Amino acid sequence: MFDFNSTENASSKDPGVGFIDSLLKGMAQILFCSSPLSGLLFLIATFILSTKAGLLCILGLIITTTCAHFFKYNKVLIAEGFYSYNGALLGILWLYLDDITVPSFILFILSCVLVVFFQHFFINSMFKRGQILPTLSIGSMFMVWLALIVSYAFGLISYPLDIEPLEISPISFFQNPDYEFMGQYLLEYSGALILCALGIFYNSHLSCLMAMISFFVTIPIAIFLAGNSSLYWHNLFFNIIPLSIAVGGIYFKFNLSSLLYSFFGILLVVLVLFFAHHYLRILGLPVMLAPLNIVIYLLYAPFLKGLKLEKTLKLYRIPLPVGHTPESILQWSANRELSDKYWHTLFKKTS
Repeated sequence: MFDFNSTENASSKDPGVGFIDSLLKGMAQILFCSSPLSGLLFLIATFILSTKAGLLCILGLIITTTCAHFFKYNKVLIAEGFYSYNGALLGILWLYLDDITVPSFILFILSCVLVVFFQHFFINSMFKRGQILPTLSIGSMFMVWLALIVSYAFGLISYPLDIEPLEISPISFFQNPDYEFMGQYLLEYSGALILCALGIFYNSHLSCLMAMISFFVTIPIAIFLAGNSSLYWHNLFFNIIPLSIAVGGIYFKFNLSSLLYSFFGILLVVLVLFFAHHYLRILGLPVMLAPLNIVIYLLYAPFLKGLKLEKTLKLYRIPLPVGHTPESILQWSANRELSDKYWHTLFKKTS
């Protein structure tokens, strides 16, 4: 657990060690983890997928963290990677711009600086209004879209981006699935998947459980809907697995209700992904993590002031500053229940 207003954790480390620690934590935050070792494993996984993406991740993490320090933003938030994870996501998502040229590299640096301002504005506006909403990956997603629009406007890349359509024929494909494609896809990304699984497991066993469940749920969905479209497989995994980790123990207390709610979220992601991909493709923009962001807000927003809804569905929304892992959240919840029981018993005896 940590306090956003405390500077104890942020100032207790050597500056160099603390800086690297915050970079790795920022990398870890892309899959709702907080351990530096998890971040290191995710970074290695990124290099396995693409050396270019790995290098851009490191650069994005350094730029966003440095900017947050330069503008003297909250030290605890910086140390926990809440400003830098969008820089890491920019590094991965920047591959949509294809070749890295001098103009696109300058755009990347500017996007990393701007995403820090966006993140700071978003965090401040949410906390001032008392609506503690997750910031997710909105900043990095909009920066990539903005960079693509600028690139189109100045002729840096040809319009529109070559994004394959989602031509789904579920019945025919399900009757004769392309198991060879599925095997090749999973084998090609097996190294990165294993490293990500280890990183999640090290940070939280419950988060790893949710990630594994969603992984095996996504495979038949991809077989049934995605056919042999690697883009659709990417989009399904990149949106469904983080959503399951977030809903199944980070933003809601881990229990059977949150598990079922995450399954409901998976269905929404598939629906949103299909329509978002179709309409964004017309504009020459990739869908990226739009379904994840949209669905988490749809699932989270009704509970902001809905205590009755929480009790009815047994879905307990967690204040975001409470803890890093589902396990720490469960411990916090148990301590709070013991405290409530103690004071209730004490008042009953004295009344």
